[in-house]
Amino acid sequence: MISCTVASATRFDFRDAIQRNVLVFSSDASLEKIVGTNHAITGWVEVDPENLAAGVSGAIEADMRAFQAGSEMLDEFVRDKMLNSSEFPYSAFTIKRLFVPTGSKLVDGVPLQFRAEGDLQLRGQSKPLALRMKATYFKESEITKQRGNGNLLKLSATFELDILDFQVPWPDAWRNKIARKIQVSADLLGTTAPPPVKIPILDTKKK
Repeated sequence: MISCTVASATRFDFRDAIQRNVLVFSSDASLEKIVGTNHAITGWVEVDPENLAAGVSGAIEADMRAFQAGSEMLDEFVRDKMLNSSEFPYSAFTIKRLFVPTGSKLVDGVPLQFRAEGDLQLRGQSKPLALRMKATYFKESEITKQRGNGNLLKLSATFELDILDFQVPWPDAWRNKIARKIQVSADLLGTTAPPPVKIPILDTKKK
């Protein structure tokens, strides 16, 4: 286990003006399956690619008002009834710890899987959360420049969310249509040379 103190780290910025980052949830209840997607994601991570044991810090934020679930009716249900996005427009995950073997590092183009822990803020609640992650580091090359300048870090994460932990309503009338436990995945790409796009970014530390 490593702490969130980063003595010498590289900052990867996940802002993307054309919103290619994606957050997906899947609710698979007995009578209905709902899949929602969200591309309004931003954030940052600081880590030393040569020494993951040095620590990690970062925060990823999503605009709950941007979820789409396949129709106007479902969009409204997810945003207003489940997420209460008018009162709580943003959700954020603050990463605090990685669980990696001593000596682990990110090798150019080689995926690394590990477990991470942090705090998830959703609907005005903050709860600890463990998730499975895969990270792939890319040093800048002519190929990577097709996506963006700088060194890149691609993060994929999955976790299960118990909606009752975050006070999401779950009346009897919903229980055949909304699962209590929802599967969530995220795919993000960060860069050491972000473009000067004006996108709000959650930051919990001074630069």
